[in-house]
Formats: sequence, C-alpha cells, structure tokens
Amino acid sequence: MIERVKKFLGYKSDAQLARALGMSVQNFSKQKKTKGAETAAYRLAVDRGADPDWLLTGRGEAKAVKSDTSLAALAGKLLADGMGEGQDKVILGLILQMQNEQSRRLDLLSSKLERLANERDASVAQFWEVETRIRNELAAQREVVAKLSNTLAVLQLDLGELKNRLIDAGRTEDIRLLGELGSGVK
Repeated sequence: MIERVKKFLGYKSDAQLARALGMSVQNFSKQKKTKGAETAAYRLAVDRGADPDWLLTGRGEAKAVKSDTSLAALAGKLLADGMGEGQDKVILGLILQMQNEQSRRLDLLSSKLERLANERDASVAQFWEVETRIRNELAAQREVVAKLSNTLAVLQLDLGELKNRLIDAGRTEDIRLLGELGSGVK
C-alpha cells in the first residue's frame, strides 16, 4: 500500500513520503515494519483525496469521487448564498458533522487495514510453521538415512569377516554363495 500512496502523492522515494508525514527516514523505516507508517501514509493520502478502496486493494480509481449531496456541498452552497441570521451556526454544525463523518470513515478503514494486515501476518506465521515442520521432517529423514548407512557398513564388515572365516575353513561353496549375497549389499 505504501507504493500506492507514493504514486498517488507523486513521490518517488520513501524519504519524500517520510518528510510529508513529518518523520525521519530512519523512523519511517522502523514504522514500516510495525505498520505504523502504513497507517499514517494511508490517512495522509485519504486526507488528500485518495480513494480508500484503491489504497487498500489497488482496484478502482485512485482519486475519490466526490458527491454534490455531501455535507461539504451543502455548507458550500450556504456560504455561496450568503449567510443569514444563525446560518453561521448551521455551517459550523455541518463542518463538525463532516469532520466526525470523515473521522468515522478513517477509523473504519483503519480497522479494515489493520484486520487485513493481521490476516497477512497470520498467513506468514502459518507459512513459517509449515516450513519449520518440513525442515524438522527433513532432519529426521537425514537421521534415518545416516543410521541405515551405518547399518549397511556394519553388514558389509560382517560379510567380510564371515568370508574370511569361510576361507579359513576351506568352504569354497559357501564362499561362492556369500559372494553372490555380498554383491547385492553395496
């Protein structure tokens, strides 16, 4: 999402975005790891007119579509028509409502962003868990192969010793059979 924020704001580097957020580049890098920078960048872009869904998913239009039926349009119309008695309080009330609505939307989108980040983190954790199990299984298989190799070496030594005893005893037929048996154990 940081890349979409930079694209929307026209920034080419993390340093430019860090400055816009009022952070040092080092702090921004640290915040990226904890998703703090992502949340702050998201809010900045939304405040500057980015479409929240585009920021989160990359789908749709980057710029938010404005509606003339909004509280902002109504306040603008009242201001354009000139303020009468008490209209300043109405406009102030509308502005406060707009701020509350924007704050509510940002909170909802921030919650959605946090939930998506948590889901991604859970998926990464599952990946590492599976990888650890695979590594452990491979280590166990290597142990089994090493034990089998040792057993095979012992059997080859035992066959060699048996062959020497048969030679000493002059049992040539048994030596020939042992040779055939030994050729299968390599």
